[in-house]
Amino acid sequence: MPHPVRPDEFPGRQDHHPRDYRSGYTGGYSGGYSGGASSYNSGVDGWRAGAGFPPPRESYAGRGPRGYKRSDARVQDDVSDQLEQDHLVDASDIDVTVHEGLVTLAGTVASREQKRRAEDCAADVRGVQDVSNQLRLRRPDQAPASEVSSSLLGLGGQPPKDGPARS
Repeated sequence: MPHPVRPDEFPGRQDHHPRDYRSGYTGGYSGGYSGGASSYNSGVDGWRAGAGFPPPRESYAGRGPRGYKRSDARVQDDVSDQLEQDHLVDASDIDVTVHEGLVTLAGTVASREQKRRAEDCAADVRGVQDVSNQLRLRRPDQAPASEVSSSLLGLGGQPPKDGPARS
């Protein structure tokens, strides 16, 4: 059975790498807490810029290569994935098309909240320039297309070609 690890045996803490907190550290404990929020938040993680440390780096996230544009197929896949994963939207009757970053949502949903939520899901996807929300509210007596298609499974998934049988 292995022996318990003492705090001084942690692999990341070794005595031959001393930590000097005196230069630049403005918060913490030094014979009692005297830092306060104003001195702690004066820099990144309690460190002041100019005390021997470089300023925080600028973030370049969201800056892609010159001329880069997400393909419409990729945007369509991502919008469809977002709609599929959303717990508050029944996307089974929604068609998603994308042309040059313009997303068009067509079909039916059960409520205004689902209509708004579907538009928000599409707008949050990277590469979407605008959303054209052409969703309609489903009438209470109208069954979702997913239920209609599942009821046709007994007919081989296809509606009858000749129509109803006449006697």
